[in-house]
Amino acid sequence: MAGSFLAIKENGGNPSARLSVHQWEKKKETVSMANTTGGSTSSTTKKPAHAPATTGDVEKEIAQLRADVASLTETLKSVGAATARDLQGRAYGKRDEISDQLRVKEEEIKERVRENPLQALGIAAGVGFLVGVIWRS
Repeated sequence: MAGSFLAIKENGGNPSARLSVHQWEKKKETVSMANTTGGSTSSTTKKPAHAPATTGDVEKEIAQLRADVASLTETLKSVGAATARDLQGRAYGKRDEISDQLRVKEEEIKERVRENPLQALGIAAGVGFLVGVIWRS
């Protein structure tokens, strides 16, 4: 048990000091000896200033931690949902933008084919021939 440490709360709940079990027992002995040697005028046994938490205290802290975790979970859900909605809106915006650009290009190509039908036919025949040569290889 020498490797185990008990957290001792000091300065209003700040666990700034940690004592080993051996050091804790030594501290209890010092307080006990002060009571038996007349170092203390109190007739009752003096408790250390920073006594370990009771079971009830631990249960209350666990309940508070559970509530905190539940609150954090809800916060993360709402932030995640808001982020997802934002990203979805941006994706739809990009999709619409690209779709509009494709329509413009399609109209430009149609116009060029109308202006130069023989050139368009020659380009289409050349591309078809290249695809056929590559396909056979």
